Amino acid sequence: VSQQTSNQAIKLQKAFKTWLYNLRIENQYNALYVFNSTETFFRDSDIRDTANDAGIWESDLNSGYDLYINNVVADNPDVDNSGNGISWLGGENFVIQNCDFLHFDIGMHVHPSSSHQCRFGFFINAEFDFASNNNMTITNTNGGDIIGLTFTNTWTGTATNYGELQGIRFIGHKSFHNGLAGFRLAGGQDIHLLGCDVVGNSQTSSNTRSGIEITSGIGSNISIIGCKSGNGYQQGNTQSYGINVDGSHTYSKINISNCDLSENTNGSINLNSAEISSGKIFNNVGYLVNRIYEAGTPEIWLSSTSHTSKILDDGNLHIEGEDQNVWINGASDANVLLATGGGNVGIGTSNPGSKLSISGLPTSAEGLSSGDVWNNGGILNIVP
Repeated sequence: VSQQTSNQAIKLQKAFKTWLYNLRIENQYNALYVFNSTETFFRDSDIRDTANDAGIWESDLNSGYDLYINNVVADNPDVDNSGNGISWLGGENFVIQNCDFLHFDIGMHVHPSSSHQCRFGFFINAEFDFASNNNMTITNTNGGDIIGLTFTNTWTGTATNYGELQGIRFIGHKSFHNGLAGFRLAGGQDIHLLGCDVVGNSQTSSNTRSGIEITSGIGSNISIIGCKSGNGYQQGNTQSYGINVDGSHTYSKINISNCDLSENTNGSINLNSAEISSGKIFNNVGYLVNRIYEAGTPEIWLSSTSHTSKILDDGNLHIEGEDQNVWINGASDANVLLATGGGNVGIGTSNPGSKLSISGLPTSAEGLSSGDVWNNGGILNIVP
């Protein structure tokens, strides 16, 4: 069969309730093109050696709903592909389950044009692998809207460039052995990585790219929680940092917590002097610094059934034991060191003028106990 150089094997236009089962589509330019159609079911099929796109979904009506792709393998073992495994140009409720898209230029490409919307996609147990460019590209640079995409237990690996670009939400995703970064978050907002494995990336040039890269083009509300980003799993020691954040930018609502960022060549997190106006970097393996960035007065509360203590920062650091004593080394015989950096110590005053300033001492010994200190005309006396 000769390789087709234009058109598509199957085109659905303004179709309603279409089932496509048990197909083998081979040596086509585009395999399946679904345009302005509703309730399309494509499953249990095989697509081989496609020159351009295996699947195209487009709607320019801001309607046209429900494309389901299940148990489909699309691969190009014998041709050089210049297109996409999936090209999503518009539509609502796109579900992909148990599928493989292999050896495309881009495994999955979400790129709506102006006035188009790609809304609510659910991608489960799918592989986008061996891309010659990016395994996955999600971008609205053409002017369309992308809303509500969730990737669960998906895979991107062994791409020449990136595992992901400009994404939305990934749960349990695996990004292994890519040429550049595993994830590169370069635009958009409300982007979340939960429980993902990002391992052994930067294969093109070892230790020049990081597992997860956050660029200055990103918006607010970004979270990376419970992820592994490092070398290992027999992928080589090629990742520079677990997470790299571009400098010269102020980020807001950033949450990096409960991650394993150990076993990278150059370190766990590289902030590059970036400013963070709100968010937290907390409880990450390989990164010993816990940081909370909040406007106002951040507080840490320690509560029991009868007492509440707190640590707060309003420009000065406060340790407050509400209705209870504050003990320092109360159960240890180690030394307590104060103002070793050259500052002063104030007792009863917030403005100490010397190495030790004490205000409010009693001026007589009346009512004091043994060992108490009182001010006897400028001389400190100790009650025997």
